[in-house]
Amino acid sequence: MKLNKLLLFIGLLVSSSVLLMTSCGDEEILPEEIGISEDFDLIGKWNFTNVAGEGVIFGLPQSSEDENPMGFVEFFDDGTGFSNFSVELLNMPFELIDSVVWSRPSNDSLIVQAVTEGKVDRWHIIAATIDSVNAEWPINIAGNTATLNAQFRKE
Repeated sequence: MKLNKLLLFIGLLVSSSVLLMTSCGDEEILPEEIGISEDFDLIGKWNFTNVAGEGVIFGLPQSSEDENPMGFVEFFDDGTGFSNFSVELLNMPFELIDSVVWSRPSNDSLIVQAVTEGKVDRWHIIAATIDSVNAEWPINIAGNTATLNAQFRKE
């Protein structure tokens, strides 16, 4: 009887080990897990729905959020577009009313340059679906770098 229990225990131990070893390994990362759905299309008008920022400004960690930002960014398929927004973030107003040129060098990055101002923003797309985008990019506040995180809804 003790031999049967010992053999059963060894059998369960070996089975568990084999199961654990076969379940380990490199998993395939699907686009949904990266956060950018396959049906995402940047072309169109994107309204700001929420903007948050955080950074160390004048030596002090700060963060803030604008839950009612005003404006949009519109991307045309020829690499041009238009930006018209105004937000209050980290106790400072941010606005951009200008034509833009843009490029998308990779699936999760976007370079947006204001034509008149010449300011260049390098967006990291965190998540995107057919009708929403969450992106972040660095901003300069009085010589300090902070991170702006914006959420958009497609019109």
